[in-house]
This record gives sequence, C-alpha cells and structure tokens, in this order.
Amino acid sequence: MSDTSKKADTAKDGAAVVAPAAVAPTKYTTGRLRKDCYALYGVSTSTFDGANVGIAANAEYTVEEMGTRIKKWQDTPVKPKKKEDK
Repeated sequence: MSDTSKKADTAKDGAAVVAPAAVAPTKYTTGRLRKDCYALYGVSTSTFDGANVGIAANAEYTVEEMGTRIKKWQDTPVKPKKKEDK
C-alpha cells in the first residue's frame, strides 16, 4: 500500500516540493491610483486629493492601502470652527 500523503509532499524524483512564496501585492504611484480612483474606490479625484494632502505623486501604495487611507479620511469628522470672540 502506498502512502498518498507522502506523494503530495514530494516530486516524482523524490525531491521535496516547495510551496510557492506568497506574492507581494503590486504597489502603484499615487498619481496612477488617482487616474482610476472612481473605478477603484468610487470616489472623485477631489476626494482622492483630499485624502492624500501632503503625499507625493510618486509615493507608492497598494490598492488596498490606498482604499484604507481614503476610508479613514472620509470617516474623520469635520472639526467645527471656533467662534470668534466679539
């Protein structure tokens, strides 16, 4: 009787089979993500720009990282202006 679990872990020549390494997500420049911001995140370029104030156009983010950044910015409450003393 052959052991099928061993066959799954070794190649035909008896060498160990190595699982493929996890592929890192692709990073894109903020300029590139901005071009497709509506399709990717459902936001306008002005919303994208607001979420990325102070970030260089050549900074690199994954699609998921940028989505998290935009969501966090959208969820930040607006701070009311202080009333001026008269």
